[in-house]
Amino acid sequence: MSGMKKIFQLFCLLILFSVIYCGCGKDNSPTGQIYTPFSDVMNPPDSFLYYVSLNYNATQKGMIQFSTNGVWHITKISGMSTNSWFSRNDTPLTYNITFNDTVALQGNYPYYLTASNPNSPDGVKIYFNFVKTKLDYQSFSKKY
Repeated sequence: MSGMKKIFQLFCLLILFSVIYCGCGKDNSPTGQIYTPFSDVMNPPDSFLYYVSLNYNATQKGMIQFSTNGVWHITKISGMSTNSWFSRNDTPLTYNITFNDTVALQGNYPYYLTASNPNSPDGVKIYFNFVKTKLDYQSFSKKY
């Protein structure tokens, strides 16, 4: 009888661990609206993903234009070895996008998001997560 009890306990533990494993597994695939550099992004929602796929030594550039002034939190989810930056037609200065950044961006003005892959010979897939914050545009000090 004690052998059956141990098998039953082992069976219960296996079920418990499988339930915990299945319940804790996260689906890290992006959801919601996903934009790419292949078409201009006009007036995106307050939260969106921007996807760029780059071969080795490649560069992609796409345009994003926001409907209003706003402070945006930008997170580079993948492609950590890549370079990425914003540029504007009215200034020679660029704004480098780090892994996790918050910046005030002007509405009704085109921004050009450029990403380049100088390091990964296998290519790279980059996701930028944009989330509009509730911070005040006028008083926020880091503007581009």
